[in-house]
Amino acid sequence: LCPGTVVRQDRSLLVSPPTVRLVRGDAGSEMDSSNLPPSPTTSSSINTSTGQSESPIKMRKLQPMDIKTLEGETVAVMQEGTPGQFYCQISSVSSRMVRKEMEKLLAEVTYEAIFHPTPGLGVLVRWEGKWSRATVLEDLRSSWRCELVDLGQVVDVPVLDMTRLPASLMDIPAMSVCCHLV
Repeated sequence: LCPGTVVRQDRSLLVSPPTVRLVRGDAGSEMDSSNLPPSPTTSSSINTSTGQSESPIKMRKLQPMDIKTLEGETVAVMQEGTPGQFYCQISSVSSRMVRKEMEKLLAEVTYEAIFHPTPGLGVLVRWEGKWSRATVLEDLRSSWRCELVDLGQVVDVPVLDMTRLPASLMDIPAMSVCCHLV
């Protein structure tokens, strides 16, 4: 995140106008807001009675946060991270309302086993006793590394703590974005 001006207010930063650079896992793959790659795909075959995905036959993208809309927004820097790589969330009334609605939808999720998760797949993972939207990053043999797209964390979870992403949660953009200072 390379802002023109930054004003710190408690744990929030008022950024105006920002230039955001995102970094994938390896240091050689920088990108800025003008050349974002497509986000990871998620399954989209839906059981209409439960609203849950049935199979990974057809893949759909989990929408990333549109960082071009961050200009002038107040963002919260998440606790996890370093100055070299950290996550930000928009701290607006509308984003809090979206999070609250998403929490209601997550509370209605029923567990459905995933037998073969693949990197890039959008899933729900049980983290700290709650379901959270995530993108599968890699297989660690005894667990899976996943990015919690709304909480701004990368965590390792066993496959038993994963379930399919319901259709009702697919079109809500990610609520956090990975940033780094340049």
